Amino acid sequence: MAQENVEITCFIKNVDNRFRLAPPKADLFTPLYVSIGPYHMNSDLPTGKEEKERNLDKILQDQVTRGGAASNTWAVKNGWLTLLNNHMSDALRYYGWNPDLLTPTRKDEFLNMLLEDGCYILSKFVVPTIGIARGSWQRQHVPPHHLEHDIIYLVENQIPFFILEKINEITGLIPTAGGSQLVRHFCSYIAEYVLKLRGYAVGDRYVEMQIPTPSHLLHLLHILLNGPQAVEQTLATDGQDSTAIQITRFLRWRPAKQYDMVCVNLTGVDLISIEKGCHDGKCKARSILDVEPRRCGIGLEFPSLYLDSETFCMLRNLIVLEQQNANTLQQYRVTAYCTLMSQLASTAEDVQLLSANRVADHLMVHADCAKQLTDLCNGIIFDIDNPTLNYLRDECVMLERRCRSRPFKWMAWMRRKYFRNPCIAVGSVIAIIITAFAVLQAVYTVLKLKGKVK
Repeated sequence: MAQENVEITCFIKNVDNRFRLAPPKADLFTPLYVSIGPYHMNSDLPTGKEEKERNLDKILQDQVTRGGAASNTWAVKNGWLTLLNNHMSDALRYYGWNPDLLTPTRKDEFLNMLLEDGCYILSKFVVPTIGIARGSWQRQHVPPHHLEHDIIYLVENQIPFFILEKINEITGLIPTAGGSQLVRHFCSYIAEYVLKLRGYAVGDRYVEMQIPTPSHLLHLLHILLNGPQAVEQTLATDGQDSTAIQITRFLRWRPAKQYDMVCVNLTGVDLISIEKGCHDGKCKARSILDVEPRRCGIGLEFPSLYLDSETFCMLRNLIVLEQQNANTLQQYRVTAYCTLMSQLASTAEDVQLLSANRVADHLMVHADCAKQLTDLCNGIIFDIDNPTLNYLRDECVMLERRCRSRPFKWMAWMRRKYFRNPCIAVGSVIAIIITAFAVLQAVYTVLKLKGKVK
């Protein structure tokens, strides 16, 4: 049966020019090796239509071999296309297309594209990479890295996930795998090989998560980064006293160097090492988005983020995913996180400080890394002061109070000026103690002269 009245959380749209034409000029949205979906269907890419056709022919031949001599590949393919045609209208809705406006030729081309692309994804990411043992997925090898870039990261290069499920049901590529198992497999791959390299620590606990069915693979990546259930953010009541600095509107983060000047500590933590050191699975699953106040001292604790060209591509596409699905996605968590990182890393000095504190690990020149971080959020529309959209607003306000407080500024200046050198710090403490004893002795001398003490 066709999937009727399906609720689409993330549409698959063409990237707006305000993102595509904004700096950096490097195109982070066009596939480099293989096209998936209709937007780049006729592109001249290394992995072209011929390879996907050969892949489908192999699957069809295997089906014929299992089914006996009574069938042929042409008949099997036509049968699959007939079954898949029941779901074509719902698939078109993901792209915002009205099926009544398409010519029969375009419909046939679109349907054939869904079958070829779906079989290609399943054959590369599922069939040769897993086996079922004791109810769990066992990986045998990793798909090529360029497929990960094109098929998972790119917002335009997607097909609906329910189509992958239907193709799996129709073709029987994994006879024992239902829809939930297919979601679980892709969760396994993304958590283990994509997110772990970028600061995600989840171990085997993705099996226990209640993952909603994603709209497509990039949406699944977005779900895993945010956690299986989005936490609603509400504006917390301020508990400061009447003398505290009142902040009614927060406009932006300060550069990392400014926070360092008032002794705000920005510290990175290696989530993978923490996760491996957990006992009995008591460590909660965390991702790069889980920025938290430091447990001791004033500042923020960041999951260490590894920065390379793939990281910038992934984050930029996730930002566009949130921006172009503003009516269905309730929170802009990736946008809020990238806004934080891009405003912290305004200069090469800021990046150098963040790198020294393990907030961001990279192998680039600091100035180049700063430029790419600041370009991440070009073209976005985002109210940073809205606590519903910006899950980090409370942390923003906390640090802003620290930066505006004169006593904190004075103490930070004293600490920076006199207490960074251990010898000066020890000498200053000794001088304070000697001065205190001298004052105390003078007071007792005066009191003794007046006869008030013996």
